[in-house]
Amino acid sequence: MPEALVGRRKEMLILENQFRSEGSSLVAVTGRRHSGKTALLTYFASRHPNTLYFPAREEPASRNLAYFRRAAGEFLNDPSAAADADWNRTFRALVGGRRSQKVVVIIDDFDRIGRKDPSFPPLVRYIWDTVLRNSRTMLVLSGSSFAEMDRQVTDYDAPLFAAMTARIDVRPLAYEACRELLGGEKAGNALEYYAAAGGIPLFLKRLALHQSVSEGISEELLVPGGSLCREPMEVLRAEVADPGVYVSVMTSIATGHRRLLDISEDLGVPQTGLTSYLANLVSAGIAEREVPVPGGGKKGRYCLSDPLSEIWFGCVNPNLALLETGRRSALTALISAKMRDDMVPRAYRRACTERLWDMSSSGAWNFALTEAGGWWDREAEIGVCGYDASGRNLVAGDCSLRGRPKGLQDLEELEAASERAARQLRAGAVYWVMFSPDGFDRELEARAASDQRIRLVPLE
Repeated sequence: MPEALVGRRKEMLILENQFRSEGSSLVAVTGRRHSGKTALLTYFASRHPNTLYFPAREEPASRNLAYFRRAAGEFLNDPSAAADADWNRTFRALVGGRRSQKVVVIIDDFDRIGRKDPSFPPLVRYIWDTVLRNSRTMLVLSGSSFAEMDRQVTDYDAPLFAAMTARIDVRPLAYEACRELLGGEKAGNALEYYAAAGGIPLFLKRLALHQSVSEGISEELLVPGGSLCREPMEVLRAEVADPGVYVSVMTSIATGHRRLLDISEDLGVPQTGLTSYLANLVSAGIAEREVPVPGGGKKGRYCLSDPLSEIWFGCVNPNLALLETGRRSALTALISAKMRDDMVPRAYRRACTERLWDMSSSGAWNFALTEAGGWWDREAEIGVCGYDASGRNLVAGDCSLRGRPKGLQDLEELEAASERAARQLRAGAVYWVMFSPDGFDRELEARAASDQRIRLVPLE
C-alpha cells in the first residue's frame, strides 16, 4: 500500500467520491502541521492527471498570484494563457482550457494567503459563484491553522462555508496505522513511538531514523537545529498572536496540572482568567479536554494534543538551563521518566479506545457504542468506558500496563469500578474488556471462557 494511504482510506474515499460527483465541488481539508495532508493530496493528484496542485507560500497574496499564474500556464501548456491575469481571469483560463473533462485545483496551505490578505477568501467565494460552480471543477483548499481555516472556510460565518461540499479532517494516525507505517523491527516498539509522536507521520519517521525513541527525541528535539526542536512553538505561533500566557498554561498542563482548579493554583491566576485561554487552545486543536463518559459535567481534565508538545512544555521548558548548558543526558532522563510514567500509559489508553470502537463496529456486542472514553469519580477510575445510545449497556475496559500477565485480581478491580459507574449511569448490563500487551494468566482465561461478558484482548 502507498505510504500516503496508510490509515487514510476514508479520507481518500471522500476525495474520490467528490471527484466522481456530477458538477463542481469544494472540499476543505484541515489538520495540524505534518499530519499527512500534503501526502494525501499529492497522491490524489497523481491519480488524476487533470489536476493543478499549488502549494501556497508564506508571502503576500500578490506573490502567490504570480506563482499561481505560472503554475496555470504550465498546467495548460501555454505560458501566456494567464500572463498578467488576476485571480479571477486565471481561474477562468484554467477551467476554460479543459472544458472536456473535470479540472481539479488543489491549493495547499490556502490559509496562508488568507492570513496575509483577509480579502482573499471572499474573492475565492466570488470566483466560485461566478466561474467554478457550473464548470465541473473540483476545488480543494487545505490548511494547517484551525483558527484560520475556521475563519476563512469551515465556520458557519466564513466566506466559503456555504460553498463547501465536503470537509476532511486529517487527524493523527491511529495506533494500528502507526504500526503499519513503522513496519519491520520498529513495529515491535510501536507503543513508545506512538506515545512520543502521537500518530503524526513526519514525527514517526524522524524518530524511527534512530536506534531508540529516546535517542530520536534527544537528536531531533533537543539539538538546536534539530528537525523537531522548533515544532512545539511553531504550532502555537500559527494559532495565537501572543504566545506568552499560552506558554505558561501549556507548561502547567504538561507538568501534571490537568484540572482547571489545579492550573489556576499553579499559575496563581483566577479560574475565570484562564477559561478563554483554555478554550482557545482546545478550539485550535493544541489541547484537549476529556470528560467522563457520558460526556459533560465539570470533571474535565486537560492534556496537550501533541505528545512532542507534552515533552517540550512538560520537561524542556521548565528546565531550559539543562538544554542551554548542554546537559542533554539529564534532560533525557526527565523525558524518559515522563514517557514511562505518564505518556506511554496514556497512549495505551488511546490505543485501547480505538480498539474498543473497532470491536463495536465489527459486532462484538449486540448493541453499538455511541460514546467511548475514560470514566472517573473521586473514588474510582476506568481506563476506557463505552456507552450505547439506550444507556442500558456499559462496556468497561482495563487499559493498565502491569508488566505481567493480567489475572483475576485485575478483573475484580475492574468489576468493582464498573459497578460504581453502572450505578451512577443507571446502566442495566455491564461487559468487561481486559486489554494487555503481556497476555493473561490461566485463571483469567478460564473465567473469560465461562462468561461471555468478558473479552480478553492481547493488544501489543
